[in-house]
Amino acid sequence: MSETQGRVVSFVEKQLSIAQKRHAEMESSLAEVLSAIEDNARLQLNLHELMCDVMRAGELSSGIECLLQGLKHRFALKDVQIWGMPSAILPQAVPTEPMQLFLTHMAQYPCETGLAERFPAEVWGVAGVVTGCAFRLKGTGQPFGVLVLGRSDDGFDGDVDTLFLKQFVDIMGFWLEVMGGAGALAS
Repeated sequence: MSETQGRVVSFVEKQLSIAQKRHAEMESSLAEVLSAIEDNARLQLNLHELMCDVMRAGELSSGIECLLQGLKHRFALKDVQIWGMPSAILPQAVPTEPMQLFLTHMAQYPCETGLAERFPAEVWGVAGVVTGCAFRLKGTGQPFGVLVLGRSDDGFDGDVDTLFLKQFVDIMGFWLEVMGGAGALAS
């Protein structure tokens, strides 16, 4: 037995106190993990619903508008754009100076096609965007554009926060390619 703050504490009491503290720490950690799982489930469901909405659009132009607006509003993004040269696949692409800045940035910090890339706000050119991430749009062929998402906070954290978005954009790349190819064949 030892004396602690004027009273004697038995070995059993001390062990019980330590066990209770560890139990509380484990409960807290478990609550954090469960919260992350719930957030991921909500995010995945939201992306699935958006993907279904886009694919139901029927026409390429309305699908792209649904994609842009859906991402912006469902995920409280400051800005969502598609960069690339307007073409049969991307009739609403924005061939702007920020795309050149982005391509320069990507040349300095290369990543594989389809991976998310976090890049600085000065690349963006839109007031209020603090951080952004970009996804190369690609179907079965060469990349044909870039989908860029901007936040008004420092919310993008590389592969951790963008895994589901990357999977979503991969599917949307195939969809855009098919719809763009169908549009090109129809005209």
